[in-house]
Amino acid sequence: MLQSPLTDSDGFISKKDHTAEKKSCQKTLDTLTKDIKQIQADIADTIANDPYLKELYGYIQSVKGIGPAIATELLIITARATPQRIQGHH
Repeated sequence: MLQSPLTDSDGFISKKDHTAEKKSCQKTLDTLTKDIKQIQADIADTIANDPYLKELYGYIQSVKGIGPAIATELLIITARATPQRIQGHH
């Protein structure tokens, strides 16, 4: 997800420095990937342990084509909004 080729420095720095740069960036990518996984787990735990959020999440996911990522995003965006509050934001 976060990884892309490090080619911007090709030809500008030595091969040794380029390798060190790639290694350094990989550590950052690994850390960010670990952080993202932890945040995703925390969000999933929050939804699973809150009966209201869990119910809404189930309703949202019952719509064909809506998976976990979109369902979670909709919960975050609506911030527990009631249908009346949502209707009021035309």
